[in-house]
Amino acid sequence: KQPSTPSHGGFTSKRYLCSYCPYSTDFRAHMRQHERTHTGERPFPCSICPAAFTQKAHMTTHMRMHTGERPYRCTMCFVRFRDRRNWKKHMTEHC
Repeated sequence: KQPSTPSHGGFTSKRYLCSYCPYSTDFRAHMRQHERTHTGERPFPCSICPAAFTQKAHMTTHMRMHTGERPYRCTMCFVRFRDRRNWKKHMTEHC
């Protein structure tokens, strides 16, 4: 991690440097998430199966496989989706 440095408007920002590679970011949470690609840490386990995830959002989407929840619905053909990305991709097919 690197100390604060001056930036535009007189504000300071802190740059976080990866301990394993040249990656850097202004956000601590992004660095924690990135460093998991090196360490293999998966702090978000599924409570139903052996799967574990680096991000809580990925675990939440995974859990929908077990629960059957499909919160995203196409307003044109009413097909439902587990995750927003697939829903958005589907919606572009109607255009």
